[in-house]
Amino acid sequence: MRYLLVIQTIPEYDERDDFCMPIGIAYVNGAMRAAGYDVEGFNMMFADKEPYQQLKEIIRDKKIDVLLCGGLTSEYKVLKLVYKTAREANPNIILVGGGGGFTSEPLLFSRMTGVDYAVIGEGEITNCELCEVIEGRKAASEVKGLVYRSNDGEYIATEPRQPVEDVDSLPFPSYEGLNMEAYLDRQEVEGWYNYYGYYSDNPRLMPMMLSRSCPYRCSFCFHPMGNRYRGRSLDNFFEELDLWVEKYQINGIALVDECFSINQEKVLEFCRRIKPYHLSWACQMRAETYTETIIKEMKDAGCVGACFGIESMSDVVLENMQKHLKRETIEKALQTAYQYQIGCSGNLIFGAETETFETMKDSLSWCQHHTEVYGTQPITNFGYIQTYPGSRYYQNACKNGRIPNREEFIEKGQWNLNITELSDEDYQALGEIARLKYSETANRGTVLKMEEQSEKYVTLTARCFHCHKETTYRNIKKKTIEKGRIRRLGCRHCNQLNEYVFKEEKYPVQKFASIPWILQKDRDAELIASYLKKKELKKIGIYGRNVFTSYMLKDLKASGCETEICFITDKQIENDALAFDVPVLLETEKWPTVDAMILTDVRHENKYREGLEDKSGVPVISLETILKESGKFDGGNRNDI
Repeated sequence: MRYLLVIQTIPEYDERDDFCMPIGIAYVNGAMRAAGYDVEGFNMMFADKEPYQQLKEIIRDKKIDVLLCGGLTSEYKVLKLVYKTAREANPNIILVGGGGGFTSEPLLFSRMTGVDYAVIGEGEITNCELCEVIEGRKAASEVKGLVYRSNDGEYIATEPRQPVEDVDSLPFPSYEGLNMEAYLDRQEVEGWYNYYGYYSDNPRLMPMMLSRSCPYRCSFCFHPMGNRYRGRSLDNFFEELDLWVEKYQINGIALVDECFSINQEKVLEFCRRIKPYHLSWACQMRAETYTETIIKEMKDAGCVGACFGIESMSDVVLENMQKHLKRETIEKALQTAYQYQIGCSGNLIFGAETETFETMKDSLSWCQHHTEVYGTQPITNFGYIQTYPGSRYYQNACKNGRIPNREEFIEKGQWNLNITELSDEDYQALGEIARLKYSETANRGTVLKMEEQSEKYVTLTARCFHCHKETTYRNIKKKTIEKGRIRRLGCRHCNQLNEYVFKEEKYPVQKFASIPWILQKDRDAELIASYLKKKELKKIGIYGRNVFTSYMLKDLKASGCETEICFITDKQIENDALAFDVPVLLETEKWPTVDAMILTDVRHENKYREGLEDKSGVPVISLETILKESGKFDGGNRNDI
């Protein structure tokens, strides 16, 4: 039997430079090769031609009998296409699934994808035993942690396999056939795994794992490797590290553990042992692990950054998330990281079951205050909580009817589910605010000099927003410069992340007044009406079928405003569930004559303004302009949120 391990294309990575090599499939690769099976590998992210066509050719040319490919629930459509392509190439091929999608919903996801077998949980042992089944030496029912399809087409799940207690007993991961050399060669200075590629002009950052799973049970999390936290011995880890240093000439490692060791003595020993390698490294940690002793030793041992889950700065929400953290613990962790110049970053995610406008304001107010005190913004992403299968939030949503049909939910992939007690409109407002916060200017460093280095690269000298020291980076891609900015580039002195802008007209400094306007407890219904009256606007059109338009229309109605709202239009008009008592017109339709267009899509103001002016022939006024001219929301003063 010939087996093919496939790393599927990942839609959100439109460039291979952003791709993070999955370590789970490498462990399966290592286990199957160590057991003597005939294994090929294909990383579709590094295909030489159209990836699905190349997949067909590999299956046919190498006479592949069994294809193994796995992924998350969010990758359902891609996985389905991989399996479909494989069957087109070989109608008799045996399809095997694995990873988080199958582990979170074993029977359902197996049926939806149409695989013959699915490996549930950790795959090293189960995959090797499955090979025995496929080759006729064992019955599928005898293999723990497996889903198989019976002769009558029904899917059957066997007894769950317990997590591997002795992780040292497993063979090292193997990257044979998975394009590790090309992967390392293509890493770029301006942002790779968790934004920590900046440590070198030629980063070669290797993903490694020191432990499995996480001892915590955050409500939004699901642990495909099981619920038991298990660590490797340091001897075992460093034996693997020696292998990669010699084989791939790496100069950094990314610890992809969900939770870098919670044992402080082990962390200190790790630091002592890794220091002589003179490697840069980054990890993910819990905030309570950030003691001064730990951070000082990590810095001395070459650590450039540690990402930890901030998620919220509302104690009410943190409790509902079951984070087992308080905001003062997070604050102390950040302060210690700044003191010892270790990069630190995290996310704020909104939409927990107890989320309200007030809890969101708690997080955003903290964010503003923190930036004022420490001179840096540690949040790299603002977004919705994703209600992924397997998480407690998902299970609760299934129980209370928020998810009436699990298959339909997975198929649509609309993970931004309103599990709060807010109205759907207010829930949408949370998302709009998060997107605005993400678009706001944060940690904008100063570009000092750019010099042409080659046909593809430039040398950039810049000053850090946080420590004000200068760093010169070589091998910055010209195409990055042409796009206009680098969102996250770490300083090589303090390791904090900066934003560098090369096209100010495209990326002006932004602080959105719309955020405090939406979040204020008692909105002044007269504010926008007064502006329209002052400008003597009798008829207006609105561009932006969104929650900002909805709130604005409510205010105008409550104020008794006499301005006529003639129509609303937007690019996404057919995909928006919001309903209005105002005519909704497509962009392609002829618009009624109005005195002005009000632009409520404030995040894309520069993008849409010129086109709106050309089509409407009237002034275009942004909602942001109206709010800022009121004097109540200047976009920079956030004391009211």
